[in-house]
Amino acid sequence: MSQNDFVPSFEIPQAYLLSRRHVFVGGFWRRLRAWVRVGVSFLKIIFGVAVGLRSERNQKLTVAIYDRCYSISNQEWKNENKDKRIKLHFGDEILRVNGFFLQSIHQQLVSSAISNYGAQSVLEVGCGRGNNLAFLAKVHAKVNFTGLELSARGVANAGKFFEEEGIRNARCVVGDACSLPFPDKSFDMVFTILVLEQMPRLFGTALSEMRRVARGHCVFIEPFAETNSFSARLNLFYRDYFRASFRSFEKFGHSPLVFFSSYPQKQKFSTGFLVTAPSN
Repeated sequence: MSQNDFVPSFEIPQAYLLSRRHVFVGGFWRRLRAWVRVGVSFLKIIFGVAVGLRSERNQKLTVAIYDRCYSISNQEWKNENKDKRIKLHFGDEILRVNGFFLQSIHQQLVSSAISNYGAQSVLEVGCGRGNNLAFLAKVHAKVNFTGLELSARGVANAGKFFEEEGIRNARCVVGDACSLPFPDKSFDMVFTILVLEQMPRLFGTALSEMRRVARGHCVFIEPFAETNSFSARLNLFYRDYFRASFRSFEKFGHSPLVFFSSYPQKQKFSTGFLVTAPSN
């Protein structure tokens, strides 16, 4: 990996933190818990395949899932996230948070990359209802943001979200990550947050397209193999989520510069923060 001095930064969003506590698990109990997770994951996979519960993740399934998510209003979505109760791990701590906490961490990481690399035009692939772009557009008022979303309902909600939040430097369009509707080198930076997660077989095509439309860096927050234990990778397999190595991105024109995962994570599986540059 090329050397790079950039260290992504974030602050714990206290407004979304409900409690935190230190935990200590000795070596024996840590190993036992890990093997229990492996056993449970194997049973889920065997049972899921046997009774047909494990479905292959594709665009049709993904759109159906997220269209249901986008069927509620932005205010209802905000209320749901405020009421959510989630446990995360961060070093030797367990954090109890609401639904906005991890979103804030991810948004801050991307924001630090935008600042570090001086991007003036940024594309989010898979922007959902536009909540990431709304945050970034407020922090970086002089940057032009574009979002691409496969679901028309998502794009409609994003437009309302920007209007509700008074955002003037962001827009969202309907489109496919595997065939981006933009000319070559249209953006200084392109990023995804848990979007390749939904594309375990198509991510290579999306990566090639992202590299095509990016003049500079690409940023990814995804469940990479390097950030997950064996039991977590089994969980990703059962869910049929993306679970590849970040090093595989080199095959699609991406040269890894920065890889970082020292931030709060879900308990079932973890993500990594990756910055890439064009391959020579």
